[in-house]
Amino acid sequence: MAKLPIEFKTKWVAALRSGEYKQGRSWLYTTLSDGTHEYCCLGVAACVLDIPKQYMDRATLTGVDHPNVTKDITDALNTTCTEYPREMSFQSMLMGMNDGGKDGFPEIADYIEQNL
Repeated sequence: MAKLPIEFKTKWVAALRSGEYKQGRSWLYTTLSDGTHEYCCLGVAACVLDIPKQYMDRATLTGVDHPNVTKDITDALNTTCTEYPREMSFQSMLMGMNDGGKDGFPEIADYIEQNL
């Protein structure tokens, strides 16, 4: 399995463990009716990559909702981990962990730290 660049991985894992980001499902980032925000673990990665939140708002990596924006995010993540095969992207696997409901950000951070 390919490894993420250490600087990016360290920042991403720290962000997931920071408590600054509330975990959500389905969207990279969304604003809730009470004004708070939720993130997918990949939305946290996009924040680490300095992708503006307005590009992530209610976007998915499937490209259905905002195809140009999600392509930019996917390309940025793929560029960050250039050795990882796109056919079996780490994004898809982590999206499943995040949206499956059993893994919280600390568990996802552990997985990233140990495997990517």
